[in-house]
Amino acid sequence: WLAKLRDWQMKYNPISKPAKWTELTTNHLGSAKDVRILKQMGKITFLFRNPTSIGQEHLPIGVNGLDYIWYKTLQKLEEQLKENTSSEEERALKFVNPDSKRTTYYPLHSLRVSLITAYALEGGVPMPILSKAIAGHARLIMTLYYTKAGISYVTDTMNQAEKSILENDKEVFNRFIRDAKYEQLETSVAANDPIAYQAVINAQKSGASIIISDKGICPKGCFGCDSGGTYVNDDTDKTTYGVVPGFPEQNCVRCRWFVTGPAFLPGLVHHFNTIGYNMGETGKRVIKYQNDIELLENEKYECELNGTVFTKHHELLKYEQLYAQEIQKNDKLANDYNATLRLVDKCMKIIKETPSNNGFQLVSVGSISDVGISIDNIEHELEQLQIICNGAELFPETDASKAVLQRSQIIDLTLKNNHKMSVMFSLTEEEQLIAGNQFMRLLISRAGSLKDAIPYVIGRKKLEEIGFKNEFVDELKSVTIKSNVLLINSSTIGEK
Repeated sequence: WLAKLRDWQMKYNPISKPAKWTELTTNHLGSAKDVRILKQMGKITFLFRNPTSIGQEHLPIGVNGLDYIWYKTLQKLEEQLKENTSSEEERALKFVNPDSKRTTYYPLHSLRVSLITAYALEGGVPMPILSKAIAGHARLIMTLYYTKAGISYVTDTMNQAEKSILENDKEVFNRFIRDAKYEQLETSVAANDPIAYQAVINAQKSGASIIISDKGICPKGCFGCDSGGTYVNDDTDKTTYGVVPGFPEQNCVRCRWFVTGPAFLPGLVHHFNTIGYNMGETGKRVIKYQNDIELLENEKYECELNGTVFTKHHELLKYEQLYAQEIQKNDKLANDYNATLRLVDKCMKIIKETPSNNGFQLVSVGSISDVGISIDNIEHELEQLQIICNGAELFPETDASKAVLQRSQIIDLTLKNNHKMSVMFSLTEEEQLIAGNQFMRLLISRAGSLKDAIPYVIGRKKLEEIGFKNEFVDELKSVTIKSNVLLINSSTIGEK
C-alpha cells in the first residue's frame, strides 16, 4: 500500500523539489520547533501530501488533517460489522463516539502499535530491524514500548519458555549421569537405593539406554521394573527383590534403580500433587463403601434380633470386597506419596549442600536459605485441581485426566451460572486441559489470585463483577493442539 501511494503521488501529485523542514509550521509539526534544529534536519520528501493544497503540494498533511477521514472510516467499519456479523458481542463493539464528529475510541496511532506488535510477536521480525528500518525509532526502547503483548500471548510464551528451561535442565543432568564417577553420584544424585549408582556406572560401561522421564532417569532403560521392588520380611528382617509395586505399570518413585536430581524437582512435585489428589478421591470411595457396609451390618443385626432372614448377604459381600480393594489402592498410593516426598527432600538437600558451580543445579530467586518445601492444606478442592492441571501441561507423563474432567465440569457450571452456554463437555481431554487453563488464567488475572478467583468459579460471585465478559470466547476460538485448530462459533458460548 505504501508503494501504491508513492506511485499515485508520483503520477497525480508530482513535486519538483523536496520540502525543507524550516518550511513546516505548527500546523504540520503539532508544536513549535527550534529553527536551528529544523535547519540541521535538512530536506525531505513526504509521502502523505495533499494535492488540493495549492502551493503546498510538497508539504505534508497537517496534524489534524486525517482526523475527520479516520472518524468516517471507523464509523463505516462499525456499520459494516453490525450488518455482517451474527455475534452479539461483535455488534456491541464501538469504534467512534456518536456524540462527536471527530472523536474515536481508537486513535490513528493505534495502527502503528498494532503493526509493530504483529511484526514483532507474530512475524518474528528482529527488534533492531523493526526499530531502525520499519518503525524509524532512534532507540530500541521505543519499539519495545510499542510492542503490546496480550495476556494469552505472554502466558503461552512463558509456558513455552518454562518447558524449554526444564528440558535443558534435564539434558544437562543426563550428560552428567553419562560421565559421572561413583563418588559424584553419591553426592549429586537422589535415589531410593545405593545400588542405583552402580546401575548408572554399569550403563555407562555397556552403553545401555538411559531413559529420561519427567521425574528422573532410569539406567535400566525401563526394563528393570520386574526387579526394582524391595521387600523386607518383618519377622526375619530379610530383604528380597521383586516387581515394583504397581507392576506392570511403571512406578519409578518406588524403584531401586531410579535416580533423580534437582533438575527434576518440578516433575516430582507435580507427581506428588497428583498422588495427593488421587488419595483424596480414593478416600472418598473408602468412606462411601464403609458407610454402605455399616448400613447393611446394622440391617443384618436388626434381622438377627427380630429373627428374620437377612437377604442382602451378596450385597454386603460386594461392598466388603470393594472396600478392601480401595484400602489396598490407598495403601499403595500412600507409599508412593511418601516415596516421592523422600526423593523431593533428597533433591532439596542436594541443592543446599552441592557447590553452586555444579552445572545441573536449579537456580532459586534469593539466598539458599529461601529454598524449602511447603506442603499446604487447601481451602477448596478447585485450588488442588488447578495446581494439577497447570502441571499437566508441562508434565504429561503423570495421568491427570480425572482432575481435568472434574475441573471442566466446574467451569461448565460456572458458565451456566453466568447465563452462558456450557462448552467444556464438547472438547477432547487435551482441549479441555488447554482451554481450562486459559480460562482460569484469565480469571486469576482479573481476580488477583487463585484464592480470590474461586468465589467467581463456584458461583458465590458473578463474573461480570470483575469485568469478565467475552474474553473466554476469544480464547476458545483458537485453541491450538499440534497442527489442528479448534474453531468454535462464538454464538454458542455467548449470552443465552
